[in-house]
Amino acid sequence: MALDDVAVVGMGVVAPGVDGPRDLWELLLGGAPVFRQDENRCPAASFGAEHLGSSTEDTSCHLVAGWIGDSPEVAATGPAHVEEWLRRAARQALRGTALPEGGRFLTVTGFICEGDQRLDEALVLEQARDRLAVAGLPNGSLPSRYPYAGPVDERLAHRCARRALAGLWPGAVTHLSVDTACSSALYAIELGARSVRSGSCDVALCGGVYAITPRYQVLFSAMRGLSPTARLQALGPGADGTLFSDAASVVALKRHDRALADGDHVFGALRGFGLSSNGRGKAINASDPRWQRAALERALRASGCAISDVDWVVAHATGTAAGDKAELDALERCVAGSAHLAAPGLRVTANKHLVGHTGPAAGAISVQHALLGLEHDLIPGLRGDSPHPEPPGGAGGPLSRKGLVIPADHLAWPAERGRSRTAAVLAFGFGGTNACLLVSDPPPAPSTGRTTRAVSRTTPSTRAPVAVTRWTAVLPGRPDAAAVDAWLAGVGHQPPPARFGADHRPPITLALPGPARRSADLSQLLAAACAETLAAGMPRDVLDDTAVVLAMPGPTRASIEHALRCYLRDLAADGDRRPSMPAGVLGALVADVRERTAPTSAFSVTGMMANVSAGRASSRIDSHGPNVRTECGLDSALAALHIAHGYLADEVARAALVIAVPAAAGSPVARALGAPADSADGAFGVALMRSDVAGAEEPEVLALLGAPEELGPASPGPGAAPYVMAEERYPGCAAILALLQSLVLGTNRSLVRVADDALPALHIRVPGH
Repeated sequence: MALDDVAVVGMGVVAPGVDGPRDLWELLLGGAPVFRQDENRCPAASFGAEHLGSSTEDTSCHLVAGWIGDSPEVAATGPAHVEEWLRRAARQALRGTALPEGGRFLTVTGFICEGDQRLDEALVLEQARDRLAVAGLPNGSLPSRYPYAGPVDERLAHRCARRALAGLWPGAVTHLSVDTACSSALYAIELGARSVRSGSCDVALCGGVYAITPRYQVLFSAMRGLSPTARLQALGPGADGTLFSDAASVVALKRHDRALADGDHVFGALRGFGLSSNGRGKAINASDPRWQRAALERALRASGCAISDVDWVVAHATGTAAGDKAELDALERCVAGSAHLAAPGLRVTANKHLVGHTGPAAGAISVQHALLGLEHDLIPGLRGDSPHPEPPGGAGGPLSRKGLVIPADHLAWPAERGRSRTAAVLAFGFGGTNACLLVSDPPPAPSTGRTTRAVSRTTPSTRAPVAVTRWTAVLPGRPDAAAVDAWLAGVGHQPPPARFGADHRPPITLALPGPARRSADLSQLLAAACAETLAAGMPRDVLDDTAVVLAMPGPTRASIEHALRCYLRDLAADGDRRPSMPAGVLGALVADVRERTAPTSAFSVTGMMANVSAGRASSRIDSHGPNVRTECGLDSALAALHIAHGYLADEVARAALVIAVPAAAGSPVARALGAPADSADGAFGVALMRSDVAGAEEPEVLALLGAPEELGPASPGPGAAPYVMAEERYPGCAAILALLQSLVLGTNRSLVRVADDALPALHIRVPGH
């Protein structure tokens, strides 16, 4: 959607060798990459292998990465402290930004479960304690092994973000955490920008944070995704793999008119966003140029731009041969039809060869890269020998592309009277999540004699309500519709069985190669089954514009179990670094874990990455709108409904599937969220459409969903009590369970938060009530 009345008024970044935007700019102009091995965070004795294909399981032959060093601030709180990095980046972004007293504030943080070493270590400790307790073995040495891990409940994404960003705001603040893997920060910025534009908040702070974990190194080594030369070589024929880096990066957003009134420095304007999903056709972790191109083209349409209006692309460019080739294919196809492209072609550069691949923070770093270029009238070239830049015009190499220029040297980018300079920022993630943001010069201030271009404002009172058109529940035992209705209505029907397993098989299988199918997590099967039911019979043009929003708190069960397996050698470490475990105790633990959990392989990613569950749902129905996972603890489903409601109300998508999968039953995460011992498997979903188009596409509108001003006087009052039904057994699903019960009983209701995140209520109005 068009967003050029949203301004960036602050930037913050922490990365290896980078403590603020000025440091980032100096690195881009003339600094050297800071890639190294860190024996404290990732000791070779525990996680290293001698060579690729070594017989030692769950190890990596590549441990070089971009580790944030022990600055005085970090050293005081221990290593791998994502809260400290995120808070430091936030303070940089808010420094000098006027925050209205008593205002409304929003933070949206891209955060992946696999991107916090302290969470991994907390999960390892709790699982090891559980396994040893079941075996009747002592575990007295475990608490001292990872002193910075802390309890699992303190390491979950929404709590880390809320803790990091507490105390910065002079008013009410809502915190959201989203996961679209490596495009997370751009998805976060898009959500924040629409909230600012609609007036839902005064200031939004959006970006991402990531800490390298040993098991991520192990995983990507097994996939042969890490550079064996330990030199990330982006956009060139020498591209042989990526290198990950710690980072936190955020931008502060305001409406442009508000920023001018407050006297804020404006770094640039957000001109337009495009989001897409790969859908069906390629592996879940494979790049697809068709839908990467679609994200760019959607951003161009939203902003009213042509590709010839774009001066520069900050590419995702991870340094993998297949990924970089796919991205250049997409860009080449975009420029192929342009008759007005300026000579010698569209300029394409990147930053990961210097900063490293910062996962969910990557998009925000690239946005700052582009904004700093606007501020300094300069496009930093892909200098040095690592990128192997192509000659102008793209001639002379295997990655040559007609109409694209990958400059080795810095290029002047002067401001032009009467024309806004524009850069495109790209980010792509596993699970088929693609994002493009166009940034440009801000509109001129009124004092120059010219006024800012008028942009229509979509406010809650002018939005069409969102219609609930379908719903489903996927539960063990496959209860029929009447049984599920009776259970939801609370009329005495027995609850469904707690777990899928030998007696209660999941309802679908995935058409995957054997190893990938065996590695798939249960959450992926359940999400895909929900999507298949909800999307049945939807027209192709609607599916091409359907969003999938998954509520699922915490990592997958596969991810939790792989963490313990990956750390087995580290648990056995002795010497001064960590105490040893008695040989008999360790042997019993190792044998138990290796019997239950397969070793890390190239296929493990299909089960370990939580956002892939949303990708599986999108792939199952071949949808091509946004796909995103939200993690907001017990309020995850309420957050997902808010996100989907926004996508529809702001016309980002024509339809949205909201799917809620509870935290892995019986896992440390479920316990951390207060779930009882009999916490259950299952999934619940609803299909949503804008009410003004649902009548043409769907035979029935089951209910309307929205804010009070959208639904009118018949909506329930804000004080209406929430319905709490079995939510403890399905942690993270409370709001969608309440919605389904309203549909079954035909009652209006308010969906309100059940935890301590300040999510506003959504209201349900059933026709005729």
